[in-house]
Amino acid sequence: MREPLVRELTEQIRGITGGLLVVGLTFHYTMETWWLGWTLPLAHLFTYAFVGLALVVVVTRRVGFHGEEQEGDNRHDPWYIGFAFAEILLQSFIASYIILLILGIIDLNSSPNMVMRLGLIEVVPLGFGAAMANRVFGGGGEEAEQEGEFPRNVAVFAIGALFVASPIAPTQEIELIAVHMDWLRYGLLVALTLVLVYLVLFELHFKGHAARVATDLRFQVGTTFVAYFVGATVSFFLLLGFGHFGDGGPTFWYRATIILAFPASLGAAASEVIV
Repeated sequence: MREPLVRELTEQIRGITGGLLVVGLTFHYTMETWWLGWTLPLAHLFTYAFVGLALVVVVTRRVGFHGEEQEGDNRHDPWYIGFAFAEILLQSFIASYIILLILGIIDLNSSPNMVMRLGLIEVVPLGFGAAMANRVFGGGGEEAEQEGEFPRNVAVFAIGALFVASPIAPTQEIELIAVHMDWLRYGLLVALTLVLVYLVLFELHFKGHAARVATDLRFQVGTTFVAYFVGATVSFFLLLGFGHFGDGGPTFWYRATIILAFPASLGAAASEVIV
């Protein structure tokens, strides 16, 4: 009983994390996305969501969702596709609302109308990411022979952090979020970042999983913090280079770095999976 439950929970978290890594993070850090969610007529939002999610169904049918070893001949079965799509939809909404809450874009006082609108605008990119997660990050059991290579140079972490954080770092959204987030949300964001980095590297069975889990727990936790440190360091220098620290003091530097370290650290972890 416990093993199927753990396997199912792992699958759901894989989809959520994959959705964020493939395309979802940049959408959540884009002011225009929030604004469109607030202002577009509902008819436009529903049309966008309907068409976008229909394409997600096509992607799910084409590339699968759970991986070939679990899908077998079910990939083209309408019932299987419908069930997989329902999972993707649930994962996308959960991921979207968690990130929007932590970043302070919505809160417990937000109107249901605003919450629904932002969910509709974010669900499509997250759905694409969740549907593509297995194809991009793959399975990890077959690569145990790489055990001696892990961890590779921290440059691999830095490359991934730069790849994900560079498009976000120049934007004004970092400053806007930093001004409005409270310290509780900063603590939650750090904790969420560390948990997701650990899960990507050691629990979600992405590429090279067997090699990474061959190490002991202390080494895994240490590697998680190294990935976060690299992501935070890359974030600090990106923000410094793009002039975000000109008018703010050390407190603002700290806040802005934590905000950008979230996508940067996930990029660092993803690079270890992909490279």
